[in-house]
Amino acid sequence: MQVGEISIDELEGIDRYSGFTQAGGREYDPEKDHGDGMSFWDGKLDPERCAWRVNQARYLFQRHYPDQPWDLPAPGECNES
Repeated sequence: MQVGEISIDELEGIDRYSGFTQAGGREYDPEKDHGDGMSFWDGKLDPERCAWRVNQARYLFQRHYPDQPWDLPAPGECNES
């Protein structure tokens, strides 16, 4: 089942990735556990931050596809009987 897609750049808030990186931006630095010029991936393994990121993806998906259900099956669950 395919119902739509969202862009990681839009989710992170990046308009032009090349401009972001040319300005010194970095999505995530594992040594610092945060990005440079963005905070989306900060606290990469923090459960609260992970839940926040999942919800941001859900909100963005819902904005693009308002007629689709809020909770869709996880990938792989669609094919299970």
